[in-house]
Amino acid sequence: MLRALVVILAEAAALQAQITVSPQRIAGVPPSAWPIGDGGPATDALLTPTALAWDRSGNLLIADSRNQRVRRLASDGTISTVFTQTGSMYSMAVDSKGNLYTSVAAATVTDQPQLLEWAPNGSVTVIQSPGTMQVPPGIAIDAADNLYITDQAAEGGGFVWKLTPQGAAVKVAGYAVVGGIPGSSGPALQVTLGGPHALSFDSSGNLLIADWAGILRLNPDGTLTRFVGDWTWPVKIAGAPDGSVYFTSDYYGIQRWTAAGGVVQFAGTQQQDFSDGCALSGGQRVAKYASMDPADLLVDPVGRLFFADDFIDPYDPTSIYSFSAGRVRRIDPDGSIRTVAGSGNMPPETPPGGPASQAIFHNPEVLAVDSDGNVFFAESSANRVQEITAAGQYLTVAGTDSAPAGEDPACYPSTGDVLSSPKGVAVDAAGNLYISDTGNNRILLRSPEGVLTTIAGTGTAGNTGDGGLATAAEISGPTSIAVTPDGSIYFVAAYTLRRIESNGILDTPAAPQFVGFVAAGLDGNLILDGQYLYKETPGGVFYGLRAAGGVMATDPNGAVYFPGGYGMTRVSANCNVADVAFASATPIPLPQGLANDSQGNLFATADDSVWRIAAIAPPAIDAPAVALDDPGVFNAASNLTVTVNVQQGWPSEGYSYEENDAITGNEIVRLTGGCLGPLAPVEGSFSGGGLPTTLAGTQVLFNGVAAPLVSVQALEILAIAPQAVASQGQATVTVENQGVAASAELSAATAVPGIFVNAGTQAAAINQDGTVNGPDHPAPVGSIISLFLTGAGVTNPPALDGVPPSQPLPPLALPVTVQVEGLPAQVLYAGAAAGLPGVAQINVQIPAGAAGSGAAAIQVAVGGYSRDQAVTIAVQ
Repeated sequence: MLRALVVILAEAAALQAQITVSPQRIAGVPPSAWPIGDGGPATDALLTPTALAWDRSGNLLIADSRNQRVRRLASDGTISTVFTQTGSMYSMAVDSKGNLYTSVAAATVTDQPQLLEWAPNGSVTVIQSPGTMQVPPGIAIDAADNLYITDQAAEGGGFVWKLTPQGAAVKVAGYAVVGGIPGSSGPALQVTLGGPHALSFDSSGNLLIADWAGILRLNPDGTLTRFVGDWTWPVKIAGAPDGSVYFTSDYYGIQRWTAAGGVVQFAGTQQQDFSDGCALSGGQRVAKYASMDPADLLVDPVGRLFFADDFIDPYDPTSIYSFSAGRVRRIDPDGSIRTVAGSGNMPPETPPGGPASQAIFHNPEVLAVDSDGNVFFAESSANRVQEITAAGQYLTVAGTDSAPAGEDPACYPSTGDVLSSPKGVAVDAAGNLYISDTGNNRILLRSPEGVLTTIAGTGTAGNTGDGGLATAAEISGPTSIAVTPDGSIYFVAAYTLRRIESNGILDTPAAPQFVGFVAAGLDGNLILDGQYLYKETPGGVFYGLRAAGGVMATDPNGAVYFPGGYGMTRVSANCNVADVAFASATPIPLPQGLANDSQGNLFATADDSVWRIAAIAPPAIDAPAVALDDPGVFNAASNLTVTVNVQQGWPSEGYSYEENDAITGNEIVRLTGGCLGPLAPVEGSFSGGGLPTTLAGTQVLFNGVAAPLVSVQALEILAIAPQAVASQGQATVTVENQGVAASAELSAATAVPGIFVNAGTQAAAINQDGTVNGPDHPAPVGSIISLFLTGAGVTNPPALDGVPPSQPLPPLALPVTVQVEGLPAQVLYAGAAAGLPGVAQINVQIPAGAAGSGAAAIQVAVGGYSRDQAVTIAVQ
């Protein structure tokens, strides 16, 4: 009768201890130490290109914003640094003297963009732009070394300026009109521009201007012609020797304009990601089938199109300008595409076989540790599973034939060892390695001899096969995986816990919903992470302990670790919560993966490395970290909260939040939180005539008075508020678990009636013939139906707190009214329910007007107090 409510548990930070540990990096080179590739092949370089330019010797200059520098791609294919540059570069141009001009974005929201001139000797000069410089301008330089600068003016429209070599500033295009509609053609200084932001030149040397409404050409006679319009939203443009113009738009890919054919899609699948597409005969890749997100464009004298490819970088999410494709690519006139610089968001991975401490990994994630101290981890983005041997060597143990990251797996014939985004690894006592081959919808076993076999999944996503062989079942994207001592293999698929029994049969064991991660404790019992952190009892039942945390590890003392706080959070078997902080000497981000060995040493993946943390000693005081939700005090029947609307001045629309409803005396109250009591629920019994006020070390006090307890458990308590609360106006509710307390303040009322329901809105009601009311047993019109409530207030005379009422049953002290389908119903009895402390029973005769209504809405008011609870009864 108690409906579940999903909540986020609030931790009482002041009660949490802190443990400081010093992780040891045992494998991996941190990104800060990655070689960026200067002096070597450009295709091996680590870069994030944001702007391109040609120098006057025909070398390609690349604005590498991630590494804060400008780099040169030489004709022999090597790459080097020309200048170091702070800030992300939006546009570049080079004059005949070799001076490089860069348009640089503001470093912070309070700064302004800059326009810089870099001399060949490395000296730098700030150029005072004649424009407003609200955003980084697009720039271009003509054959006479005139510098053209875009200006998105504050008053509307925008301009293009020309800065001569002598320093004179001349406005060459644009007319400011607040809210003006971009013009199509006419005298250049009389055409309204729609936010000019990118420049190039056509094959005749005419200036091309991109604004959000299209592309314009500045003609030799001083007029502007808009030749691409219809609000195509061009971002960057490049004129080609054959008269065509290439441009990027507000979706993935490159478009091309020609005088004869207008605008057509030139390259790209219009899908977000990096891919060259499948190779065709001769090894060529076709640009039409590639995926890209171009940031800048250039065309060389023979018509080859170069572009910077720069997807968002997950390794630097805090940066305003962070990228992951990390390549400069070239499309030849025959439509083929290739990478000319950049290896992607990581440098080439270190070949296996060497020291793990010197290896470059591609985002290691989940881990497992075997009994010999070997560490296995999945590189999901690289489609591999790696091993760090106890001797410190780095090996690839699965996925050696995988397609390169970002490539179409269909281009690579399978040899049986092709993994797709593996998201889970586990090992058993015999040294077998289990792999969740997530993208291929299967579970693999790798024997100690290196033999790889499929033990679950047909490769087709689905949720079938319970009761049959796991190899014949459909599973959907398996992720987290764990092995228990009895040989059972548990894994998470589609947020559901599934199990491969030791005989190879697949089933779905009873477990909470929405599971995200599974781990096996050293005692053989499972730990789940989903809506809450769940622990399994020896009887195979899962109970929630506190808030969820993510990936997990455990130790011999039964504590659970997961990412949180300043590094990790530790929850002891007694529900003591402590922050595990990483020492300042080893500042690593929150772990992506966690694992443990049998001695309690922890292993974590973070900062593209694998770390070892020595076993953590349990705290001297293992007191539970009691926490109440906010809201976390509910009527046990209605589970209602109160919505508080906060109005703010225009243009804000205000906001709302939920808080606890009022309570009353003799009400069964449901309290939710974390660490409120023992893991497994303990129910109160009528010992000595009434319910106990202490269960398993837990008490609940209302204004200092201990309440009778129906049941206690870590996530939930059912208690009966003392009858005196009804007249006290305010109530302080305090939960004490083993001497540790958490409190909430709320109001008290004379009645807050809540009707118990069976499921949904169906009341837990009894028909006159003794059957349970419902669609299969509707109540006839005119018959009597019994409802059960809590929060109906005190009885007259008052009952003893937590004691079943005696005969004759006392009536409620306040009057009761009932409506069925909005019609008044006769109340025949309203008083205590036999044998049930805290519960009121109301017997009602169903009015004639409710005939034929099926699920009839019913509402109860006690002393004029009612709650907006949707409740129905079945009527025929």
